[in-house]
Amino acid sequence: MTAIIIILVILGYMLMATRAWNNISKAAIAIFIGVAAWLLYMLDGAQFVRNEHAEEFSKYILSAANNSVSVKDFISTHIFVKYITQACEIVLFLLATIGIVEVLNGNNCFGFLCNLLRSRNGKKTIWTLVATTFIISANLDNLTTTVMMLVVMHKIVVGTKLRMIYGSAIVIAANCGGALTVIGDLNGLTLWTKGFITPSAYSAIMVIPIVLMTVITTWLISRLLPERVPVSHQYEAQIIGGDSALKKWQRNVMIVTGIGGLWFIPTFHNLTSLPPFVGALCVLSLLWVVNEIFNLPFIRSEKMVMRHFPIAVQYENIQTILFYIGITLIAGVCIETGATDDLALWITRNTGNIYILSAIWGVISIVLDSIIIIVNNTALYSTEHWHTMQLIDIFGVNGAYWPMLNYFCLFGGTLLTISTIGGITLMRMENVSLTWYIRKITPKVAIGGAIGAAAMIIITNLIINQ
Repeated sequence: MTAIIIILVILGYMLMATRAWNNISKAAIAIFIGVAAWLLYMLDGAQFVRNEHAEEFSKYILSAANNSVSVKDFISTHIFVKYITQACEIVLFLLATIGIVEVLNGNNCFGFLCNLLRSRNGKKTIWTLVATTFIISANLDNLTTTVMMLVVMHKIVVGTKLRMIYGSAIVIAANCGGALTVIGDLNGLTLWTKGFITPSAYSAIMVIPIVLMTVITTWLISRLLPERVPVSHQYEAQIIGGDSALKKWQRNVMIVTGIGGLWFIPTFHNLTSLPPFVGALCVLSLLWVVNEIFNLPFIRSEKMVMRHFPIAVQYENIQTILFYIGITLIAGVCIETGATDDLALWITRNTGNIYILSAIWGVISIVLDSIIIIVNNTALYSTEHWHTMQLIDIFGVNGAYWPMLNYFCLFGGTLLTISTIGGITLMRMENVSLTWYIRKITPKVAIGGAIGAAAMIIITNLIINQ
């Protein structure tokens, strides 16, 4: 049965990797494969349980009849629920951050960006766009940042070709900024919530390689732009919301509350030991209260208009949540079959070199979503094998492997537009074709990413040899 499950998982990953050609939702594939794999697991559940949870199951059957029902109950209450809980921690965090962004956008807290970015100097505009996107993405999720900045860019930049260039730079900056912090993208968030990294140590290792990749890639892309570019004079200062009556200082308070609160989440986690999503929910609730207080006169005037979060963002956020749940279920069933233990041992014994291993995963991330790679690697090294093999400095908490892995996944995922949510969003919003991106942008990403990778290898080597 293990072989059948693994074949099913591989076929599912192949479908996800070829999404650009088969046009099947990755979320749909992940959910289907995850559910189907667990159903297959249940068919041979007794054998899996006895192999992987013999001691726990022996204690369990002392108070239950030793039959198929008791096995199913044990799987449901002691095994399956564990992976659902892990997925829910990330989902609740995402829902909280989505709520924070929606409140801020609904009150037009980012409306100043149009005025900030509007310039006839093409190179100045791209650097301002990249820097702004990078900073925002380090605090919010990649998708929201990408959509928001593409909307801003669309209002101030005239011409399809120019928008394609600026849009590509925005996606790259959003991916890089998100990878800098544990709250900026799903990869870092997953590694943090699963206990493989801590926020400060992770960011300290990632900052130099990511900044190098961002700066060099942006400089190369900027060479595609003319010195002077046309700028739209017909633009709105507002981005998403249009009905807010808040004053400037009130919007600033809301930004500080929302964004500042997100930065406080790691400290909240350290002080209370509660899961990060609890801190995110606290920030959301506080921002919600501030929003109600500031908008009280507006609400009482009966002039409140429904504020709609962009449909594209809503759709992609739901897709992201369902996709993550599916991937977590897939990784969980692979762990429970015992296949990940064998694979982890084989990889560490035959590869041994984390630079080669990370590079291999980076190549795979060119066509396969990086969160799949991250989740599966956390599954591979969630066992004690790395400890018994004296590899704690590599695969343990703040081990050298995790920042290296995430950087190479960032590098590989940015080479094309089909392997990241931001890239797919760019293709939809600005009609960027894969062939155009490969011709114009991919070589520049390759150069910037390679220089960043060299810096990452040097830093990682220094850490290992300490």
